[in-house]
Amino acid sequence: MIILLAKIMPLAIGAMISPVMLTITLLVLSGKNFPKPRAFAFLIGAVLALLMMSIIGYEFGQSHQLSGGDNTSSTSATIDIVLGLLLIFTGIFSYFKKEEQSVPVKKNDDKPNYFRWIIVGFALNIFNDSMLFVLAASKEIGSAGVVYLDKIILILIVSIFELLPIIFPLGLYLIFQEKAKKILTPINTFVGKYSKVIGLVIFLLFGAYVLYRGIKYF
Repeated sequence: MIILLAKIMPLAIGAMISPVMLTITLLVLSGKNFPKPRAFAFLIGAVLALLMMSIIGYEFGQSHQLSGGDNTSSTSATIDIVLGLLLIFTGIFSYFKKEEQSVPVKKNDDKPNYFRWIIVGFALNIFNDSMLFVLAASKEIGSAGVVYLDKIILILIVSIFELLPIIFPLGLYLIFQEKAKKILTPINTFVGKYSKVIGLVIFLLFGAYVLYRGIKYF
Protein backbone atom coordinates (compact mmCIF):
# COMPACT_ATOMS: atom_id res chain seq x y z
CA MET A 1 0.00 0.00 0.00
CA ILE A 2 2.90 2.38 0.77
CA ILE A 3 4.27 1.99 -2.76
CA LEU A 4 0.83 2.62 -4.24
CA LEU A 5 0.35 5.63 -1.95
CA ALA A 6 3.64 7.08 -3.21
CA LYS A 7 2.35 6.62 -6.78
CA ILE A 8 -0.98 8.34 -6.30
CA MET A 9 0.06 11.19 -3.98
CA PRO A 10 1.43 13.34 -6.84
CA LEU A 11 -1.91 12.84 -8.62
CA ALA A 12 -3.85 13.65 -5.42
CA ILE A 13 -1.85 16.88 -5.00
CA GLY A 14 -2.55 17.77 -8.63
CA ALA A 15 -6.27 17.20 -8.07
CA MET A 16 -6.17 19.69 -5.19
CA ILE A 17 -5.26 22.64 -7.45
CA SER A 18 -8.66 24.11 -8.28
CA PRO A 19 -8.89 27.92 -8.16
CA VAL A 20 -12.46 27.90 -9.55
CA MET A 21 -13.87 25.72 -6.76
CA LEU A 22 -12.06 27.79 -4.12
CA THR A 23 -13.29 31.09 -5.55
CA ILE A 24 -16.93 29.97 -5.84
CA THR A 25 -16.85 28.57 -2.29
CA LEU A 26 -15.60 31.91 -0.95
CA LEU A 27 -18.25 33.79 -2.93
CA VAL A 28 -21.00 31.57 -1.51
CA LEU A 29 -19.70 31.94 2.04
CA SER A 30 -19.53 35.73 1.67
CA GLY A 31 -23.26 35.91 1.00
CA LYS A 32 -25.61 37.33 3.64
CA ASN A 33 -28.37 34.72 3.32
CA PHE A 34 -27.87 30.98 3.83
CA PRO A 35 -24.10 31.03 3.12
CA LYS A 36 -23.20 27.85 5.02
CA PRO A 37 -26.16 25.70 3.87
CA ARG A 38 -25.52 26.77 0.30
CA ALA A 39 -21.84 25.93 0.66
CA PHE A 40 -22.81 22.48 1.96
CA ALA A 41 -25.15 22.04 -1.04
CA PHE A 42 -22.29 23.09 -3.33
CA LEU A 43 -20.08 20.52 -1.59
CA ILE A 44 -22.68 17.76 -2.02
CA GLY A 45 -22.82 18.43 -5.76
CA ALA A 46 -19.03 18.34 -6.00
CA VAL A 47 -18.94 15.05 -4.04
CA LEU A 48 -21.47 13.47 -6.41
CA ALA A 49 -19.33 14.43 -9.42
CA LEU A 50 -16.20 13.17 -7.68
CA LEU A 51 -17.91 9.88 -6.78
CA MET A 52 -18.99 9.32 -10.38
CA MET A 53 -15.55 9.97 -11.85
CA SER A 54 -13.82 7.89 -9.16
CA ILE A 55 -16.07 4.92 -9.92
CA ILE A 56 -15.39 5.23 -13.66
CA GLY A 57 -11.62 5.35 -13.14
CA TYR A 58 -11.64 2.58 -10.52
CA GLU A 59 -13.84 0.22 -12.56
CA PHE A 60 -11.67 0.76 -15.61
CA GLY A 61 -8.54 -0.12 -13.65
CA GLN A 62 -10.29 -3.04 -11.94
CA SER A 63 -11.46 -4.51 -15.25
CA HIS A 64 -7.88 -4.56 -16.53
CA GLN A 65 -6.61 -6.16 -13.35
CA LEU A 66 -9.20 -8.95 -13.58
CA SER A 67 -8.53 -9.69 -17.25
CA GLY A 68 -4.74 -9.88 -16.76
CA GLY A 69 -2.09 -10.53 -19.40
CA ASP A 70 0.22 -8.45 -21.56
CA ASN A 71 -2.69 -7.00 -23.49
CA THR A 72 -3.94 -5.48 -20.23
CA SER A 73 -0.56 -3.88 -19.52
CA SER A 74 -0.44 -2.53 -23.06
CA THR A 75 -3.95 -1.09 -22.76
CA SER A 76 -3.19 0.42 -19.35
CA ALA A 77 0.00 2.01 -20.71
CA THR A 78 -1.94 3.42 -23.67
CA ILE A 79 -4.47 4.95 -21.28
CA ASP A 80 -1.61 6.54 -19.32
CA ILE A 81 -0.25 8.04 -22.54
CA VAL A 82 -3.66 9.48 -23.43
CA LEU A 83 -4.17 10.84 -19.89
CA GLY A 84 -0.67 12.32 -19.87
CA LEU A 85 -1.26 14.09 -23.18
CA LEU A 86 -4.65 15.32 -21.94
CA LEU A 87 -3.05 16.75 -18.79
CA ILE A 88 -0.35 18.53 -20.79
CA PHE A 89 -2.86 19.85 -23.35
CA THR A 90 -5.27 20.98 -20.59
CA GLY A 91 -2.48 22.83 -18.78
CA ILE A 92 -1.41 24.68 -21.94
CA PHE A 93 -5.00 25.39 -23.00
CA SER A 94 -5.97 26.71 -19.54
CA TYR A 95 -2.91 28.98 -19.46
CA PHE A 96 -3.75 30.69 -22.75
CA LYS A 97 -7.53 30.62 -22.31
CA LYS A 98 -9.21 33.94 -21.63
CA GLU A 99 -10.76 34.42 -18.21
CA GLU A 100 -14.48 33.67 -18.16
CA GLN A 101 -17.14 35.12 -15.93
CA SER A 102 -17.64 32.96 -12.86
CA VAL A 103 -20.98 31.67 -11.62
CA PRO A 104 -23.01 34.67 -10.38
CA VAL A 105 -23.75 34.68 -6.67
CA LYS A 106 -26.58 36.88 -5.49
CA LYS A 107 -25.56 37.86 -1.99
CA ASN A 108 -28.99 39.19 -1.05
CA ASP A 109 -31.06 36.37 -2.54
CA ASP A 110 -33.75 35.49 0.02
CA LYS A 111 -34.17 31.86 -1.13
CA PRO A 112 -31.70 29.11 -0.24
CA ASN A 113 -31.89 27.39 -3.67
CA TYR A 114 -30.18 24.28 -2.28
CA PHE A 115 -30.91 22.16 -5.35
CA ARG A 116 -29.46 24.85 -7.62
CA TRP A 117 -26.22 24.84 -5.68
CA ILE A 118 -26.03 21.05 -5.78
CA ILE A 119 -26.32 21.27 -9.57
CA VAL A 120 -23.70 24.04 -9.71
CA GLY A 121 -21.30 22.02 -7.54
CA PHE A 122 -21.81 18.92 -9.68
CA ALA A 123 -21.43 20.74 -13.00
CA LEU A 124 -18.35 22.72 -12.01
CA ASN A 125 -16.59 19.70 -10.54
CA ILE A 126 -17.48 17.22 -13.29
CA PHE A 127 -15.88 19.57 -15.83
CA ASN A 128 -13.09 20.60 -13.48
CA ASP A 129 -9.59 20.08 -14.88
CA SER A 130 -8.63 18.27 -11.65
CA MET A 131 -10.90 15.37 -12.64
CA LEU A 132 -8.17 14.16 -14.99
CA PHE A 133 -5.99 13.59 -11.93
CA VAL A 134 -8.87 11.81 -10.18
CA LEU A 135 -9.35 9.50 -13.16
CA ALA A 136 -5.64 8.69 -13.33
CA ALA A 137 -5.41 8.03 -9.57
CA SER A 138 -8.62 5.95 -9.49
CA LYS A 139 -7.43 3.84 -12.41
CA GLU A 140 -4.14 3.24 -10.62
CA ILE A 141 -5.94 2.19 -7.44
CA GLY A 142 -8.39 -0.05 -9.29
CA SER A 143 -5.62 -1.92 -11.11
CA ALA A 144 -3.46 -2.38 -8.01
CA GLY A 145 -3.15 -5.76 -6.30
CA VAL A 146 -3.93 -4.59 -2.77
CA VAL A 147 -6.77 -5.49 -0.42
CA TYR A 148 -10.14 -3.81 -0.87
CA LEU A 149 -9.87 -1.83 2.40
CA ASP A 150 -6.58 -0.28 1.29
CA LYS A 151 -8.20 0.76 -2.00
CA ILE A 152 -11.06 2.45 -0.15
CA ILE A 153 -8.60 4.33 2.07
CA LEU A 154 -6.57 5.48 -0.93
CA ILE A 155 -9.68 6.65 -2.81
CA LEU A 156 -10.73 8.60 0.29
CA ILE A 157 -7.30 10.25 0.41
CA VAL A 158 -7.56 11.33 -3.23
CA SER A 159 -11.13 12.52 -2.63
CA ILE A 160 -10.16 14.65 0.37
CA PHE A 161 -7.37 16.31 -1.59
CA GLU A 162 -9.68 17.04 -4.54
CA LEU A 163 -12.33 18.55 -2.26
CA LEU A 164 -9.92 20.62 -0.15
CA PRO A 165 -10.67 23.87 -2.08
CA ILE A 166 -14.23 23.53 -0.71
CA ILE A 167 -13.67 21.75 2.62
CA PHE A 168 -10.86 24.03 3.82
CA PRO A 169 -12.67 27.39 3.57
CA LEU A 170 -15.97 25.88 4.73
CA GLY A 171 -14.27 24.34 7.76
CA LEU A 172 -12.60 27.65 8.64
CA TYR A 173 -15.90 29.51 8.40
CA LEU A 174 -17.58 26.95 10.65
CA ILE A 175 -14.85 27.12 13.29
CA PHE A 176 -13.47 30.66 13.20
CA GLN A 177 -16.30 32.70 11.67
CA GLU A 178 -14.95 36.25 11.11
CA LYS A 179 -11.29 35.28 11.37
CA ALA A 180 -11.75 32.98 8.37
CA LYS A 181 -12.21 35.97 6.04
CA LYS A 182 -8.87 37.45 7.08
CA ILE A 183 -7.16 34.11 6.48
CA LEU A 184 -8.83 33.17 3.21
CA THR A 185 -8.92 36.52 1.41
CA PRO A 186 -5.12 36.69 0.88
CA ILE A 187 -5.12 33.03 -0.18
CA ASN A 188 -7.85 33.64 -2.75
CA THR A 189 -6.05 36.75 -4.02
CA PHE A 190 -2.78 34.85 -4.42
CA VAL A 191 -4.43 31.86 -6.12
CA GLY A 192 -6.44 34.14 -8.40
CA LYS A 193 -3.31 36.07 -9.40
CA TYR A 194 -1.05 33.10 -10.02
CA SER A 195 -3.58 30.34 -10.78
CA LYS A 196 -2.64 30.10 -14.46
CA VAL A 197 1.07 29.73 -13.77
CA ILE A 198 0.47 27.28 -10.91
CA GLY A 199 -1.94 25.27 -13.05
CA LEU A 200 0.45 25.18 -16.02
CA VAL A 201 3.35 23.92 -13.89
CA ILE A 202 1.21 21.28 -12.12
CA PHE A 203 -0.37 19.96 -15.32
CA LEU A 204 2.91 19.87 -17.25
CA LEU A 205 4.79 18.10 -14.45
CA PHE A 206 2.17 15.47 -13.71
CA GLY A 207 1.22 15.15 -17.36
CA ALA A 208 4.85 14.38 -18.19
CA TYR A 209 4.95 11.90 -15.26
CA VAL A 210 1.84 9.99 -16.42
CA LEU A 211 2.98 10.15 -20.07
CA TYR A 212 6.42 8.74 -19.19
CA ARG A 213 4.80 5.96 -17.16
CA GLY A 214 2.85 4.90 -20.24
CA ILE A 215 5.67 5.31 -22.77
CA LYS A 216 8.22 3.32 -20.76
CA TYR A 217 6.10 0.16 -21.16
CA PHE A 218 6.75 0.17 -24.90
